[in-house]
Amino acid sequence: MSGEFRNIAVREEETLELQKLMERVPIPIKESMEEPSAKVNVFLQAYISQLKLEGFALMADMVYVTQSASRLLRAIFEIVLNREWAQLADKCLRLCKMIDRRMWQSMSPLRLFRKMPEEIVKKIEKKNFPWERLYDLEANEIGELIRVPKLDKTIYKYVHQFPKLELSTHIQPITLRVELTIPPDFQWDEKVHGQSEAFWILVEDVDSEVILHYEYFLLKYKYCQDDHLVKFFVPVFEPLPPQYFLRIVSDREEPAADGAARFAAAANLYAFSQFNPIQTQVFNAVYNNEDNVFVGAPTGSGKTRIAEFAVLRKLQQNPHGRVLYLVSRDALAELIFMDWHQKFGQNLGCKVVKLTGETGTDLKLIAKGQIIVTTADKWNILSRRWKQRKNVQNIQLFIVDELQLISGEEGPVLEVVCSRMRYISSQIEKQIRIIALSDARDGFNITHNASRIAAMSKPMYNAVTKFSPHKPVIVFVNSKEVGSFAGD
Repeated sequence: MSGEFRNIAVREEETLELQKLMERVPIPIKESMEEPSAKVNVFLQAYISQLKLEGFALMADMVYVTQSASRLLRAIFEIVLNREWAQLADKCLRLCKMIDRRMWQSMSPLRLFRKMPEEIVKKIEKKNFPWERLYDLEANEIGELIRVPKLDKTIYKYVHQFPKLELSTHIQPITLRVELTIPPDFQWDEKVHGQSEAFWILVEDVDSEVILHYEYFLLKYKYCQDDHLVKFFVPVFEPLPPQYFLRIVSDREEPAADGAARFAAAANLYAFSQFNPIQTQVFNAVYNNEDNVFVGAPTGSGKTRIAEFAVLRKLQQNPHGRVLYLVSRDALAELIFMDWHQKFGQNLGCKVVKLTGETGTDLKLIAKGQIIVTTADKWNILSRRWKQRKNVQNIQLFIVDELQLISGEEGPVLEVVCSRMRYISSQIEKQIRIIALSDARDGFNITHNASRIAAMSKPMYNAVTKFSPHKPVIVFVNSKEVGSFAGD
């Protein structure tokens, strides 16, 4: 029902497929399919269930809904937390995790480990064996439970990698001051947990209806063997309740199983502490999915960082994966190469190469290069004989930058290269993921000069007073007339 989805419409040509999806999603939908809220509901359930969609319009709406869902649910969770609604806060946090991990709560957490065979997970789910009780079983007992002895140690290891904390409390009864000792009780693996795990400490009343106290608790890798001491006060009411309940709940999706051994250091690649709005919106689609993605955004909006999200995902899935980054000009290729040679080469140990235009040399470079930076002209020459060149066929991630140039002088070569990469993917029956980046117009498309000046002056003034009220400012504008006005 969010206003974010007010423009989601149910088109006549979509009705049949939406009706089929309604029959496949697990939770019945009360509204008729003509209601936009029903369509959003279907999309959310289909996304969590990892159902495939047909039709471009449906997929475009699905991307918008799912990209907004995680952010909206996080906002709802924070609202509910601030209003101290205990049961609803728990439900909202569970919904956040289901959206993030694309897993229903009824599914076994072992599904998060990609190396776990699906048939084994289904077998465990059918037994309805409580997840908590798996902690109490030895490896051989787990093997007897699933009747697959050869996997007992693997499952035992995965079970004990899930974030689990022990609790002990010391309470001063008059002021109700709580000292909480928290020893971590799981095996930390940087491939699985990264550098930190986040939790919420929740103190609830006897009916689990009101949150009396909550705080965020971050467990860091370098302290994962230590006991942690947390102190806080809980309000006292008359009549005194017989007891309070204290819980610690994981804040985010459970461990991103089988993560990247080499990418525990990925967080240190960037000097900034948060993404800009465009990067935030596309992060889920680029980093948490394998779909092809087109990003149209203004110059300076961080599209190169968006490309890096996709590179990190590919190298996380396959440390030997091969990436091609295509730009328009040699000068830009040199800038990207220098940046990525430092970022991915020196920091993460990947081999980053830049093609020269000399065929013999370039064939040697792509044979040893893990990340290949080049221009459309150079790749066009190399990829023409793709059937004889296995290293051209082995590209798994194809990133094409400045796609807006497809309508200019470089357009024909750029179009041929992009089409050829799609054709190669179809012929060798291996997915080559495509991330396309393009400039987009930013705001002021008013042709009348005086009207354009008037439209630009207010947001420019607001931006200057907000971000630099007392220091010099450079204002980049898109015409000489407006530039002189801004300078004045």
